[in-house]
Amino acid sequence: MVMGDSIHVVADGVNAQGKATHAEYTAKFDGTAVGTNATTDGNPNPEPSTASWKKIDDHTYEVSNKSQGQAFNTNRIVVAPDGKSRTSTITGKGAQGQTLNHTVVMDKT
Repeated sequence: MVMGDSIHVVADGVNAQGKATHAEYTAKFDGTAVGTNATTDGNPNPEPSTASWKKIDDHTYEVSNKSQGQAFNTNRIVVAPDGKSRTSTITGKGAQGQTLNHTVVMDKT
């Protein structure tokens, strides 16, 4: 959720081992890295991770993710002017070191 000059992120998922993951944080759009408070199966991740957000323009954001201080992926998010869709382009490395080059398009219905 965007709140003025910052964003509050809540992300839930399942990792490659089938374990529940959760991250929750608030970041400013100034590129400052913040801890993601990530957990796996309710336990803190042993490898601390951070995210930093930059607002490129009114519709474009860039998120840089790091683990143990090392950059591992970047997500460029473009929100359509009508707010009904967004495209995320994720590049870098995944949790197991695999190369990522994904484009995900999300539509509101």
